[in-house]
Amino acid sequence: LLDSPSALKLMEAPRGSFKTSLIIAWIIRLILNNPNVRIFYGSDVYTNALKVVDAIKTYFERCTLLREVFGDYVGENWRRESLTVSKRTKVLKDPTLSCFATDKDITGGHCDVMVWDDIVTDKNSRTSEGVQKAIGIFESEIAAGSDAVDVLAAMAVADQRLGWCLAEVGRQPEAAA
Repeated sequence: LLDSPSALKLMEAPRGSFKTSLIIAWIIRLILNNPNVRIFYGSDVYTNALKVVDAIKTYFERCTLLREVFGDYVGENWRRESLTVSKRTKVLKDPTLSCFATDKDITGGHCDVMVWDDIVTDKNSRTSEGVQKAIGIFESEIAAGSDAVDVLAAMAVADQRLGWCLAEVGRQPEAAA
């Protein structure tokens, strides 16, 4: 699914099925294959998004095998909420990886890939305002031409809300078989 040519993807799995771990590995692979990639990683809560960025940084800093095979990717711009790898060959304004969340204002930027991990939850989409915020993020990023990977817990309420968000922006995801 993550290698399919479809720009919009949907991976559904229940809690405890290591969705986020798979996403971390996939993001690392994206960076290794293209150090000029710009990835936005989003979660429902900013502290959760920061934890994923920190985990990815830790792999690049401490995984001996990764460093032996691919070299040192640790860059000078290694911040709490973002990182820019040392292997980047283009001058780009935006970092290699940065994070966002629905509970924090999202500032401008451009990305090649947007990853949403458990971004639609019962807590943040109970109100029409919460649903409209998710739609706004979809609209702005999809209109800008970003690839998107949506990763949600498999719950009926989340599925319905995501479907409604996607219908609002006129897109249908490719789902995992």
